[in-house]
Amino acid sequence: MTPTLLSPGRIGSLSLRNRILMAPMGSNLCEPDGQLGPRIVHYYAERARGGAAMLVVGSVGVSWPRGATNPRQVAFSDDRFAPGMRALVERVHAHGAALALQLHHGGRSAVNDIAAGLPLFVASKPVFRGANDRAAAMSRAEAELAGGMRRGRMPIFEPASEAGIRALIEDFAAAAARAREAGVDGVEVHAAHGYAIAGFLSPAWNTRTDEWGGSHEGRARLLRETLRAIRARVGADYPVWCRLDAIEFRVAGGIALEDALRTARIAEAAGADAIHVSAYSDGSSGVGFTDGPLVHAEERYVDFARAMKRAVTIPVIGVGRIEIERADQLLGEGAMDFVALGRKLLADPELPAKLAQGRRDAIRPCIYGYRCVGEVSLGRGLFCGVNPFTGREHEYAPALPLSPQSPGHAPSLAPAARARRVLVVGGGIAGLETARLTALRGHAVVLAERRDRLGDGSEDGPELDRPLARYSRWLRGQVADQAIDVRLATAVDVDWVKRLAPDAVVLAVGRASAPRGFPIEDGAIVLDPSALRTEAQLAARLGPTLGAIGSQASPREDARTGRTVVVLGSGARALAIAERVAQRGPAVLVLEEGETPALELALPLRWRKLHELRELGVELASRIDLVAIRAGALEYRDADGRSTVVPAELVVDARAIVASPEGDGVAAVAGPRAIVGLEALGDACSEIHRVGDCAGGTSVEEAVRGAFEVAARL
Repeated sequence: MTPTLLSPGRIGSLSLRNRILMAPMGSNLCEPDGQLGPRIVHYYAERARGGAAMLVVGSVGVSWPRGATNPRQVAFSDDRFAPGMRALVERVHAHGAALALQLHHGGRSAVNDIAAGLPLFVASKPVFRGANDRAAAMSRAEAELAGGMRRGRMPIFEPASEAGIRALIEDFAAAAARAREAGVDGVEVHAAHGYAIAGFLSPAWNTRTDEWGGSHEGRARLLRETLRAIRARVGADYPVWCRLDAIEFRVAGGIALEDALRTARIAEAAGADAIHVSAYSDGSSGVGFTDGPLVHAEERYVDFARAMKRAVTIPVIGVGRIEIERADQLLGEGAMDFVALGRKLLADPELPAKLAQGRRDAIRPCIYGYRCVGEVSLGRGLFCGVNPFTGREHEYAPALPLSPQSPGHAPSLAPAARARRVLVVGGGIAGLETARLTALRGHAVVLAERRDRLGDGSEDGPELDRPLARYSRWLRGQVADQAIDVRLATAVDVDWVKRLAPDAVVLAVGRASAPRGFPIEDGAIVLDPSALRTEAQLAARLGPTLGAIGSQASPREDARTGRTVVVLGSGARALAIAERVAQRGPAVLVLEEGETPALELALPLRWRKLHELRELGVELASRIDLVAIRAGALEYRDADGRSTVVPAELVVDARAIVASPEGDGVAAVAGPRAIVGLEALGDACSEIHRVGDCAGGTSVEEAVRGAFEVAARL
């Protein structure tokens, strides 16, 4: 039960139906000219239909195109953008939700200004204190995308003039007045995350000695004057609030919590109706991005919200990976007044409605893979790794008039013109999602799994697999709720398929071991990652083989056993094994044949995982060719052709498989759920599809997207 979360609340004069807000997020779903097109309108309308109390449209440019941080950012710098906003307001109100705009200027992060060769709006010329480690983890294609947004140009930093500051304040005030005129229910002033106003608030970034700096009061002046100017334009009864950083992680001399509390009191005195508590980090640090603003650790900002509640008398909005039951508890304790959900509402827009209906188990969980924001950071449109409709709602919305009188229904795949019998082989994530979507289209689905249970095995894995285990459990529940014929402990062969006589077969049989083009000598110990998935397996293998610590240890040098484990590959499962082994004592070396390690992970998660491995002392080497695995040693050649021999008491072969080319039938890849006699399957069924790992996918996102595309074709 979530009674507090579902209770009504109020921000200023605005009454809200529950305490769930859609957190402001840049989506890159707007039109190139800043207008609101069908893609972004359907995206927000779906979250309104799902029951959130208020949607906060993220990063709305008050000076657009100046100050924009994404190529397709929402613009609201001119009256010509008002008609599109009115249309969005009508759609959102039709579902009983409120709409607010997060008023924004990118400051030193304004990619548009960099691309145009214009000086950035900053308080002072920045002093960069460390090397930027983000680019080192990028592939060439990703680096080209990121660089393309800037058109290859370097930023020009020019401290804002008095006239420039006054012009920015006017832009914020004019946008707020325009929002009220368009029927928008409130505005949030974005004074966080290193953007224009946040740059003035930070002691590390604002070294001015005039009235716009020099002291806390001076640094807060831009925010105070902006709020006052907005109040003068919209009146005392219009909801206005601001988002603040409670802290700047990894920034020497940056914003501290006491600074944020003082700023919040200044904002309240200037007319703010609420404080939205977030955090930021060093923008040059890849791992810092997952400290703030897109936090990786659960509830990391909760104590900041508690402190803010004690500092101000206006409502406090909490954010930052707060699970549903805990959100209700925290609201009940008075730690915050509202909770802003971002990624969770991308995964399941109907989360609030399902809670209200008592259908907690029906909520599709977020796996925190960062694919959503990872795409936006590369200039592409937002999408979700577990919800294939996110960002594509306009493509799959029901063919009904979309108006306040007929607001529509959830996007979905169209019912099949003719019901067919479809066999899905494999009960992992790709197979479960394929079976679920195919059954929803009206087909008769048989789901066959060689093991005695469904799922991808994440439920047996370590703590880091917990979000994935929740998602796997959700998929199993969805399959159980539908008329899907599940056949467990079934070894599928061609004769079995012939007897079933399906109209189509979908192979979701998992990954096979990569072909080994190198010798493995007698006495070498080479394991598959599945042999180290559970804690019991890990202890059983590492103890006798290495004499390693049997339980998780602190990553300290004196905990090392002096033995070495080599992990081949650097995908998600390889890095998970490397992390778990390193935590228990052995030295770990990760060898990757490709150019970029952990390429299957979205950029923000890749930054974090590689950082955590470095903290554990794990070494990574890319662009290597394996030569041989011997008893206690491994030989490889580096990118320059130099041969290296390293100790290797144990080798874990976690390399990703390579998909067979189109046209090669289904013979090339046979995973743990494989069909016996796979090469003859074409004799049993003429229509064969592949999804997930056996189709060359290496991530949950690819499994889900592949399942969606196959189900749409069936």
